[in-house]
Amino acid sequence: MAEIIACPSCDTKNRVPAAASGHPRCASCKADLPWLVDVDEAGFAGAVEESSTPAMFIYVNGEVVEEIVGARPEHEMRMDIERALKKAA
Repeated sequence: MAEIIACPSCDTKNRVPAAASGHPRCASCKADLPWLVDVDEAGFAGAVEESSTPAMFIYVNGEVVEEIVGARPEHEMRMDIERALKKAA
């Protein structure tokens, strides 16, 4: 299902799918659009598997304690994971 996102540069309303290859751009000015996906548990796997943006969710006792989105250097990922585990302890 697609959402309507207003372009932060020109305010044009754009239809943005929950999952696609690449990343969304404004149909008018070609600026990058924010791409936040709001899916339920049933749609989560499909949205993640079809996305080209890497994402990691750290769960502790069935609850998300950290969301890491986007490609990051290994040392930053390690720091994020360590921080999330300390926060959950």
